[in-house]
Amino acid sequence: MANLEARLRLVQLLPDIRKYVEDAAWHDRLRTVLGRFQGLLTSLTTVSKLASEDVLNHDFERVFYEECSALRAPTVTLDFPGRRGQAARRKSVTRNHSLDKILSEGEQKVIAIADFLAEASLRTGSAPIIFDDPVNSFDYRRVREIARRIAALSTEHQVIVFTHDIWFTAELLAEFEHHSSDCLYYQVVDDDGHKGIVSRASHPRLDSLSSVRGRINAAIQSAASGPDEDRQHRIDSAYSEVRAWCEIAVETKLLNRVTQRYQPNVAMQNLSDIKVAGLQAAIAVIYPIWEKANRYTTAHSQPLGTLSIRPTVSELRQDWHALQQALKDYDAS
Repeated sequence: MANLEARLRLVQLLPDIRKYVEDAAWHDRLRTVLGRFQGLLTSLTTVSKLASEDVLNHDFERVFYEECSALRAPTVTLDFPGRRGQAARRKSVTRNHSLDKILSEGEQKVIAIADFLAEASLRTGSAPIIFDDPVNSFDYRRVREIARRIAALSTEHQVIVFTHDIWFTAELLAEFEHHSSDCLYYQVVDDDGHKGIVSRASHPRLDSLSSVRGRINAAIQSAASGPDEDRQHRIDSAYSEVRAWCEIAVETKLLNRVTQRYQPNVAMQNLSDIKVAGLQAAIAVIYPIWEKANRYTTAHSQPLGTLSIRPTVSELRQDWHALQQALKDYDAS
């Protein structure tokens, strides 16, 4: 009876058992086939990685030599031991001689900068790129070229530069006068024993005419409306700003930036654009007011006989109006 019941139960379950066995057999055959594909996928991954590294190395090599040319770096040979199973880049001037045995410190650093700029330009991530005093041991020509390369890099990446070199800072900020990228300048100072205070700062090279114009207008307004007891001091402060405006106007307008503070060379290419026809008339107005402003600047000592002669708010306004009109006439000449 037990055997009969078991056979009856087997008849009921047999379709499910047959299907299970067939599925198991199919699964086993599939696993065998997939095992063959696994080796192929591994090979494809390896080949893809090698191809990617080869393309990256090729692009890096091209960009590296472009950066070396832009920075006037010494000619070096670039090798990729990573193509033979090692992750590295190697540069040499001659076989079996490292760079530090042949090149100067400045030349080694410019090669390192070219390497870094090439690698940074190939990166597609959103992380910022940080430079820490990148121009130590460089001559003035390379300072300008590195500033130009960093400014170009900032069009595609956020770039942060730390430096204590006022010359490099001036060159770098000057580059952004010709780039659409935003540029913010901060200074780090000590204040009453507190170190590392970061604050927005003005351009270290020179103030613009527009920024000084705003300060002069504010100083005139303050001198006209403030308390009488310190009005003379506010007028003198306004004349200090007038003096700065005169110097900037001469530097940037009359001399057309041919010579500038913190600039290592004379921009002779701007010489032919100086408006000679209106130069003398502008000088006739600007120089006497600049000389007058010197008398009211606290840094300049004055003869006792002149100390009692102080300007008024009305006189300040007249001088300021004359300066602006002189510059307008020069621009129109």
